[in-house]
Amino acid sequence: PSNTFKNCISYIEFWINAIFVSTLRYDDEVSLSGTNKVPKVSKFVLIGTRRDEITDSRQHEIISSILDDKFREKPIWSWSKIANYEDNLSFFPVNNIIGPKDKKIQDLMKALERDAMEDESNLVHRKVSGTEVGCVLVYVISLELCQFISL
Repeated sequence: PSNTFKNCISYIEFWINAIFVSTLRYDDEVSLSGTNKVPKVSKFVLIGTRRDEITDSRQHEIISSILDDKFREKPIWSWSKIANYEDNLSFFPVNNIIGPKDKKIQDLMKALERDAMEDESNLVHRKVSGTEVGCVLVYVISLELCQFISL
């Protein structure tokens, strides 16, 4: 693998580890057998930029496979990664040039909304103008797809 590829993997690994270490908490989960401490970590999403340059979906699948192979052993990968179920990828390939009109960006927004609705423990409660508001704290890790293609 090229140095660019290694640097990209190192960059992602650094941020995944940083998110894990800085946001790990243990929440109480009540069940019939009692109360248990359950590890929780803030959510994160991987966004692959420059989809306008890397348009082949097979390339996206290869990149997703590389990411899954590299990080699947990390608990945060399965606990907290917001996956791209529409394309069966571990990241969202987006075309930054067309912005919000890009279907993949719309898919990303739906995934974030769905995730927030499914698990209220992801909500961070804040007072805004005297009203308590729940907002989702999601870390975004951006990667340039073209950095993976020189494999």
